[in-house]
Amino acid sequence: MEATLRDHREEQRVEQERIRLEQEERMKKEQERMRVEHEESMQQEQEHMRKEQERLRAKISKELEKKMSSVMEKKMSDMSKRLFSQFGGSKR
Repeated sequence: MEATLRDHREEQRVEQERIRLEQEERMKKEQERMRVEHEESMQQEQEHMRKEQERLRAKISKELEKKMSSVMEKKMSDMSKRLFSQFGGSKR
């Protein structure tokens, strides 16, 4: 009888240990899944930010190019007017 009781207790202890190990394993798997999910999310966010930076750089570059072109056109026009007034408008 006492041996049976000891065997039963040992079986319970082994079963509880098995359950504890299974729970621990599930928790580890869940933590790993969450870590991977977080890492993927961070990579996607970084990629999104990189693309947004590229888009903004291209936009700024295009706007700067337009402004530079406008400034150059104005300078060329002013130079033409000055040259014309100095040389083109002289009396013959």
